[in-house]
Order: sequence, then C-alpha cells, then structure tokens
Amino acid sequence: MSENKALYFCTIKREADEKAAELYNLSGVVKNLSDNKEFKFNPTIALCDLLDPSVYDENAGRLPKGHTKHPFFMGREYQGEDDYEWAYRFSLMLYAIDSLKEIISRKKLFSFSELELAKMVFNLKFTNTMEFKEKNIMFELGLKHNLITGEELEEQKEYDYISIGDQHYNYNFNWDELFEAYENNAFISTYTCYSIKDIMFSVLHYLMVHRYKFRQCEHCGKFFATTTEKNKYCNRKSPYKGYGKFNSFEHIECEQAVRNIRQEIRREKNRIDDYICAMDRNYNTGNSFVFNEQCINYEKQINKHYTVDNLKGYEKLLSKCRRQAGMRKGRLPNKHI
Repeated sequence: MSENKALYFCTIKREADEKAAELYNLSGVVKNLSDNKEFKFNPTIALCDLLDPSVYDENAGRLPKGHTKHPFFMGREYQGEDDYEWAYRFSLMLYAIDSLKEIISRKKLFSFSELELAKMVFNLKFTNTMEFKEKNIMFELGLKHNLITGEELEEQKEYDYISIGDQHYNYNFNWDELFEAYENNAFISTYTCYSIKDIMFSVLHYLMVHRYKFRQCEHCGKFFATTTEKNKYCNRKSPYKGYGKFNSFEHIECEQAVRNIRQEIRREKNRIDDYICAMDRNYNTGNSFVFNEQCINYEKQINKHYTVDNLKGYEKLLSKCRRQAGMRKGRLPNKHI
C-alpha cells in the first residue's frame, strides 16, 4: 500500500436540515481508489470512535480485529510492501491514533500551526478542495444552446457544485467571512488522501475549520464533535439494555432514548406508587412514603446526569419495589388499585 500515490478520497458534505433551518446534516464517505468501494461515516463521531477499545487497544499497542469495522480501515488490515516498511508505517499510525485520542479526550482541537507540525511528524500529504452549491444560471434561463457558439447544451441541472477556486473570491482569505457569505449553501469538502493517517487528520482538519469542539455524551459517555455546548448528546444509538418495558431503546439515538426512558420511568413509578398507596389505605401502612423517599434519591442522580448507569439504577429500584409490593407483571387495571 504505497503512500506515494493517492489511495482514497475522503468527502464530507454539509446540507441544511429540512426540519430545522439553523441546523445542518453532515455526511462523510471514504472511497478506496483501488477498487472504488465506498464506506460511509459520521464526521462528528468517526474520530472519537477510535477511542473505542474494539478499535484500538492502547495497553497492547495494537489494533484488535474489531478495528476492521471502522470505516477508515474499510474492512481490511493495514498493510505495507515489506516487513520493515509495514512495521514503520504501522507504528506511526498507532502514534497518530494516540495523538488524536489525546486531542479528543482533552476536549480540544489543534491550532493550524500544530496541524502543520503534525503533518511533518506523521508525513501527512492530504490535500483538499471545497465546492459550494450554486444555482445553475443556464437552467434558470431555460437555455438549450450556448449563446456564443450555438452548440446544443447537455441537459442542465438546477444546481451545481462550484469550486471555491472558480468563484470570485473577495473575503480577505478569512474562513469566518467565507462561510458567512455561503451560510445557506450546501458544500462539499473533498480530501485526497495517501494513507489512513491522512484520512484521520483530514477529518480533524474539517472539524478545525468549522470550529467543532469535543465533548462527552451525557448518556452513553462517548466523545463526539459539536459546534455548540448546548449539544449534550451524540447521535449514536443508545447502548441502554433493559428488560420488559425498558428493552426497546437501542435503536434510538441517545437524546431521544433519554426522553423515552425517563417517560417510562415516570409511568412505572406512578403505577407502583398508586398500587402502594392503595395498599397503605387498606392496611394502614406507610410504605408509600418510603418508596417516594427512595425515588427522590435516584431522581437527583439522573437529573444531574442521564447516564446509562444512573437510569439503569433507577430502573432496578423500580423493579425491586414492584416485587416487594407484590405487584404482578404488566400494567394493573384500575379495579386492582
């Protein structure tokens, strides 16, 4: 796998979110130029997933078999032409992953001067182009022939992606001014990459340019990139594994899963409380007060952090209290209360 010729295209596309005008959808694709296979990735979590032990075992200093599921490795081993070159480039890639883990875990980004130094350290060669989505004037005018040559035009598209180099640039070479001018335009950043290290740092470059920061998801605990501190949750699927009414959240993204789990917890708590209150009235006991005191302690914990462990702890408490109260499984009809 030579690093002297381009091996991959790493493309990141930003489009407006149809549901919320102020939000954007990001999508990434790595294309292997040797076989034209494409692998999709999420730019906000792909780098952070390198922290996952299934991708990189830091203590062992190696990549376990699970790393082949990561889109940057495209389902196969990292290979070289001979043993010496393989060993050198492989160790350099592990060093690069370690560096990225340090950046992400400290919730910071490189400065551009640090990135230039990293390029020298890791022998990075990636280059990039940027294209903005523009309306096609020919399409708007309904032209079917070239006005100058009279030649018939091919079927026109309503929009084209135009390279920044082909547009009239007057933004004082300032990233902020450039993106402010094209705030409502979708755009594509394409990186030509010569190694897997190039792919990793090209994604970092994109996040740097667009001022992303890293933070930990308050539900699953994994890192993700975001442009605002308001985002508390990543868009991974929830790792929450429950049972009964709490076993259907793993197909839902973290933020929505938290809402659904909290709602189910409130409902379950109310069912148990109604049942215990009825038993208290019938037998002149005070178990409802004890039950609610226990719930308050757990509610304080989850209101601080809706982590899987905190939510699971509350779920286990409710399950225990249901059994102790002698409630049968499932929802209780009113006549039993």
